[in-house]
Amino acid sequence: MKRIVATAILFSLLAISCGGSDDVGTSGDLAATSGLSAGSCLVGDPECADGADAGAAGELPEAIVLGDPNDPDAPQLISFGGFFYSDGTDSQLCSALAESSPPQCASLVIDIEASDLDVILEHVAEAFGNSEDANVNIDQGIYWTDDWINLTGALQANRLVLE
Repeated sequence: MKRIVATAILFSLLAISCGGSDDVGTSGDLAATSGLSAGSCLVGDPECADGADAGAAGELPEAIVLGDPNDPDAPQLISFGGFFYSDGTDSQLCSALAESSPPQCASLVIDIEASDLDVILEHVAEAFGNSEDANVNIDQGIYWTDDWINLTGALQANRLVLE
């Protein structure tokens, strides 16, 4: 008889400990207390199979340093990629453009410097490979490209200088 009572108590305790609770604060359920869905996982978790990285943005390419093999004393040139943006005074390469009309630089890659805006626009047109394919938008005095371009120039004081 003692064995039956002990077994019944054991099953009762087991049922109580495994049962659900409406009290979120004491249940220890991380999903309920943190607001995370049960299928959520941390970034970089190798066990995570939620497919989150299917639409994730890739890392930005590193700048490429170019040297002149015929003139080792020539200044080093560097190439940066991004979306071109200019308000007519300040010109930049951006890793993303804000979706406004006209757009704004959402995240700066590097500031661009040249003697004037026309020199910069020439370099931007050349970045398309064929100047007839160049697609530089302008609206309300703002210039930008919808396409990722690469510009090469000298790096001076954290600015890409085009000549």
